[in-house]
Amino acid sequence: MFRVLMLHKDFPGQFRPLARSLMADARVELRGMGQREEAVVPGLRPHLYQDMPAVDPGTHPYLGNAADYIIRGQCALRDAVGMAQQGYRPDLIVGHCGFGDTLYLKDLWPDVPLVGYFEYYYHGRGADVGFDPLYPVTLDDLARVRTLNAVNLLGLETADLGVCPTEWQRALHPTPFRDRLRVMHEGIDTDLARPGPVPAFALPDGTILRQGDEVVTYAARDLEPYRGFHVFMRALPEILRRRPAAQVVVAGGDGVSYGPPPPGGGHGAII
Repeated sequence: MFRVLMLHKDFPGQFRPLARSLMADARVELRGMGQREEAVVPGLRPHLYQDMPAVDPGTHPYLGNAADYIIRGQCALRDAVGMAQQGYRPDLIVGHCGFGDTLYLKDLWPDVPLVGYFEYYYHGRGADVGFDPLYPVTLDDLARVRTLNAVNLLGLETADLGVCPTEWQRALHPTPFRDRLRVMHEGIDTDLARPGPVPAFALPDGTILRQGDEVVTYAARDLEPYRGFHVFMRALPEILRRRPAAQVVVAGGDGVSYGPPPPGGGHGAII
């Protein structure tokens, strides 16, 4: 039996298809670990970290995320030690390296290969920060963003092999580490995301949309600058001037998933 230990802060995260595939393989014993269970993998009950301490409120602002990730790594190590004391030893560790879960497992099992998922390496300019003149960056921003990579660098040093979902994400990582990073697209569930019949759709105001209607859509987890919502909204007047019959449908939350909230607090985007 080949033992695989899989870790993700929000288990199974991006590993859901892989976890389902491994669970269907009688030759594999899969265990999961994480802080919370984001989605159910049939037949698998992941181990969730207990008693995870909060970050000290006096922590330097640059180090808030790093401190949280290091605490999570300590919790994963503590719980893995408990598993090892009961005789468990994986043959392979697979984990998201961006949230700290995998940080210290090679210290417990130095000979066990670790494949890390490297989703993003931060840059102060030209990536998710410093690309929009509406949101200029300060030197403080640049220093803070640089520090965000502390755990990424530890993860790159620790993993035996890394996986990135796209060539662009791989290219964001420092050149000395790219040789150990492979591109593996996350895939698309074509049973779910596929063309199909288009039924009539009723909007909250009673408008009925039917196949053949002109419709402009925007959908995101949250309607925030990070996801370009403000750019979309500023483009709408020109779009509707050119296509006056078009209907605009927006779907998303009124919060902030990534990036800072608007000045003074609140939710959503600055238009």
